[in-house]
Amino acid sequence: MFSPMQNAMRYVYAAHLMAIELSPERILKESERLKQMLKAEKLPRSTSAYNIVTALVLLEQSLEAGGSARISRDQVARMAQIYRAFKEDHPWITGGDDLAPAALLAGEPGAPRAIASRVESVYQELRSFKYGRGNALQTAAQLLSLHPQAASGAVRQFDAIYQGFRGRGLWMMECDYDEVAALSFVSATPTTIVDRTLDRREAVRARRWGLGKNETFSVASSLTMLELLGQAASHEELAAFSMIVRIQAVIQAQAAATVAASSGGAAAAAS
Repeated sequence: MFSPMQNAMRYVYAAHLMAIELSPERILKESERLKQMLKAEKLPRSTSAYNIVTALVLLEQSLEAGGSARISRDQVARMAQIYRAFKEDHPWITGGDDLAPAALLAGEPGAPRAIASRVESVYQELRSFKYGRGNALQTAAQLLSLHPQAASGAVRQFDAIYQGFRGRGLWMMECDYDEVAALSFVSATPTTIVDRTLDRREAVRARRWGLGKNETFSVASSLTMLELLGQAASHEELAAFSMIVRIQAVIQAQAAATVAASSGGAAAAAS
């Protein structure tokens, strides 16, 4: 039997719980409540890890709105409407891992169908730049739909950063889409973003922490965002910073959820 708070997940959870001042017991209790509400909404079953990620997002939104540390049925109903709209657009790739992005977008104004339509607009714009269709692209589109620019502007920024990394010799893959999407929110030139990220990546590699390519790129991307956004002065930039931090929390928690799920599956198979 494996605890849902195991392995890489516990570090992500601990950081997030400290930020919103909730106890592990509270998030686990709300995660169990969320399971029942998801079942009532006939939403897909997901792993404990993904369920906890979704609960964290919804709890943070409830607290920011002045509510209690308790997920409401109204929140879940709105998230469900957005999820179903995702499913209408992409029935074969939309699954349990899209619940957290749906929860994130549920905190945005607008009708659920309009929110999903903006995601689809970004998705198709990315396709026009020859990015491969699939789940990774849908996640990038979900994140970029929160960008303050219109779909075309957000995607141009994404493409300039992505191609900038490729031009500097990085082997970019679909698993990098979400990191580049988050970097696209930084109000700096693509060249500045790429240069700073690669510089920080070399610094991380020099530490000899035994991290792989994906991990060093993720850490470097986070450092770049913190450094460049730390120079923000306007209210709009600070608001963008808050959104990026939330996006990064979802990205990192989703990645940790995948690691935890894979580790649990491997351990179960070996037992």
